[in-house]
Formats: sequence, C-alpha cells, structure tokens
Amino acid sequence: MDGQGPFVADYLFGPIWKEDEVWQPHAKERLDTFLGCDCRSGKQGGICVVHKMLLEQWTVADKQRIELMCSSPLPPVLESLMRAEHNIQGRKIAVP
Repeated sequence: MDGQGPFVADYLFGPIWKEDEVWQPHAKERLDTFLGCDCRSGKQGGICVVHKMLLEQWTVADKQRIELMCSSPLPPVLESLMRAEHNIQGRKIAVP
C-alpha cells in the first residue's frame, strides 16, 4: 500500500505443515527487505546485489525446510489417501 503498485514475493510451501507453524512473519520479513530498496523501484534496471544474494539464501533455506519436512513420515490419513488414489489410477473404469 505504498502507492507504487503491486509487489509479489514467493514463499515456498510444502504439501504439509504443522498446525502451529506461523509462516506470515517470515514472508513479511522477506518482503520488508525490499522497502526503500532501489531494485524495487526499477532505478537500477534489475535486482540489486543484496537481493540477489538474499534470493539465493532464501532458495536454499526453503529447499532445506521442504526436504526436512519431506523426510518425516506422512500422517496415516495421507498415506491412506495416496494408496486409494494409486489404486484408482490402475483401474480401467470411469470413476465419478
């Protein structure tokens, strides 16, 4: 709401997250780094050196977080759902 148009940031979500996991402060922290930055205004003609470094760090951090989450066992209900979907795919009949 700074009057300079919309701005988009990515925050990678895994397929499952804990109920008490609060992601909004992390996303806001990343967005706030662009406040007052010249790369945001387009004056530099691209991304600044600081944000180029930050984007690399954020990508690594998001990847590690998702890999950690994926290495933990799935909840039983999701395992059942995946088995059911797998069984449906093998059928040769239409399923409504």
